[in-house]
Formats: sequence, C-alpha cells, structure tokens
Amino acid sequence: MAARLKSTIWPQAGATSIDVSLSTPAVAISLASDGRTIQVTTGGEKASTNSYDMVFNTTALGPLQQMDLSGLNLDRDILDGIRALSYDRATKVAINFNKRWWTGFYPNVDAVHHGGGVSSSDLPLGFTVYPSWNNGDGTNVLIASCTWAQDASRMAALVPDYTDPSTPTPSYTGPIAAVCLEESPTLKDFHGYYITHHAWAWSHDPCTCGVFALFGPGRFQNIYPEFRQLLANSRLTI
Repeated sequence: MAARLKSTIWPQAGATSIDVSLSTPAVAISLASDGRTIQVTTGGEKASTNSYDMVFNTTALGPLQQMDLSGLNLDRDILDGIRALSYDRATKVAINFNKRWWTGFYPNVDAVHHGGGVSSSDLPLGFTVYPSWNNGDGTNVLIASCTWAQDASRMAALVPDYTDPSTPTPSYTGPIAAVCLEESPTLKDFHGYYITHHAWAWSHDPCTCGVFALFGPGRFQNIYPEFRQLLANSRLTI
C-alpha cells in the first residue's frame, strides 16, 4: 500500500506521490503555542514532533487512550468517552492445509468450492469459515475458529507471542490448534493435511485494542455527541 501511494503512475500517470512514514507511532498530540496548529509527536526510530493545520486521527479509542492528549485541553466528557466507549473482542485461528478436505462434506461440491460457507458450533472454536477460493498452489487456508466476546477472551488466552523467539514452531499439537482440531472427532482425522497455523486476538493488538465499537446502553446517545461537537469545532478529527 505504501509503495502504491508513493507511485507517480498509480492510479494514473501524473498522480501525486504520498510518502507514508512507517514504524512511527503517534505518542502525543497537542495544540501548538500559536493555538492554530496541531503538534504530533511520533516515537520509534524516527521520533519527531511536527505541526499540521489539521490532523485526522483514525485510530480506535483504545490506542488513542495510550497517547498523551493532555496538550489538547479536551473536555472531561471527551476524555471519559475515550476511556468508556467499549470495543468487542475477536479471536481467529487460520489453519493452512495441503488439501481442501472440507469439499467432500457436502453433496453440492461446486457450491462450496465457489461460494464458501460458515458453520457454527457450541465447541470453543465457535464459527468455522470455509474459503470460497483456491490458492492453486496446493495450500488452502481455513478459518478454523472465529470467536467473539467471552469465547474470544478464552481463545485469546491460548494465542502465543509470535514475536518471542522462544515461542515453539506452530504445530497441530500446540494448545490453540489442539482446541480447534482435537475438540471435533471429525477434524482430528485430518492431522495429515495440516501445514501450519496462525492465531490472532484483536483485543491483544496494541493497534486496535478490540475489533469493533460496541457501545453500551445510553453511551451512543449521551457520550458520542460530544465527539461530533469536537469534529465541528476543532482542527483535530477523531
């Protein structure tokens, strides 16, 4: 995406080049001393503070709370909203198989092959999503588990830290893959098709702190309007 934005020939010749700074998380946002511009301080390898006429903040409220916003002089209602408006949890486990074994489960194989499908279960794995595509290289990724809310929290407890060098290589005997495969007497028969897997919990991701906004009773009516008022009267858009 960054390369496309930087291109001067995409989407057409003469396009404006946009240079995206990567690995520079915003750590603070404040009003400049002139009261007319917004200062954004970034961390990472290229830490700096720059002034802008207007700032569009597209993070979820969880990551926004991690930034130093004291220099914005925001109303207490806005700060309470950033803290209180909640986001639901989601955890997914994708397993790569060397065979599309699930197509044999249905009498109408073509319908599954082209349209995919979803199945649900009262087992910990929750929903299973069958892909509608064929990679054509002998590998096929199945969303073996897709969970929400409390189920997602319980699955998230099994998601390893993939950035830790001591984390074992993914295996179907690993805790989270075992839950997805061993819990079902059908799926455990397909260990021979297993290649690898990857699990992700959005509630554990510092860039999301959740998967989507899930406002509680009265919060959209009583808290969210303060954010709309901020949009109308500020150079900062949240």
